[in-house]
Amino acid sequence: MTFQSKINGPTEESFRQYHQLVECSPVAIGALSNDKIVFINSAGAKLFGFKKPEQLVEKSFSDFLHTDYHDLVREHFHLIEEKNSKAVSFEIKLNRADGKIIDLEISAVYFDHMDKPAIQFTLQEISKRIKMEELFFQSKLDWEETFHTITDMITIHDKDFNIIYANKAAVETLKLPSSERGAVHRCFQYYHGTECPPKGCPS
Repeated sequence: MTFQSKINGPTEESFRQYHQLVECSPVAIGALSNDKIVFINSAGAKLFGFKKPEQLVEKSFSDFLHTDYHDLVREHFHLIEEKNSKAVSFEIKLNRADGKIIDLEISAVYFDHMDKPAIQFTLQEISKRIKMEELFFQSKLDWEETFHTITDMITIHDKDFNIIYANKAAVETLKLPSSERGAVHRCFQYYHGTECPPKGCPS
């Protein structure tokens, strides 16, 4: 595996230590030049589904990208190379060598490789996080569906007696207006028709 980079004034020993640090890192780290993988550490090779980093060198990064992300990645990489910008992070889907599709967060930054613009990147798998977010969203939808199908009135109030959430039965029975940003609906006005909380109100 060969990797050459334009570095200002490094000693051979410092470069060797840097290379060793990258290779031993549990984080997937690699580099691209003209869409070709010019370097990747062992953690990166494993993430792509390969046993050795050498198996990935000179392969096209785009070949492993899910087709939905080709334009997004091309646009980000072009901006990084043109403007020599700071690290940019975004999410992608990757097709592993075994055919499995995984969700990743990629952080990419500009650097020089053999006097040519290149991209150094790190990859972090976020498939579990994405799955948890999907489960949380589905749970929220399930809760809201149950909440609104209950035929009894249910309202949720804050400490200032504002109705902050109501199910459909409460909206229809109390004739609550549509919730607009900044709108205040005092619970005692709709439940009791008063201008202040009644004496002994449990709220």
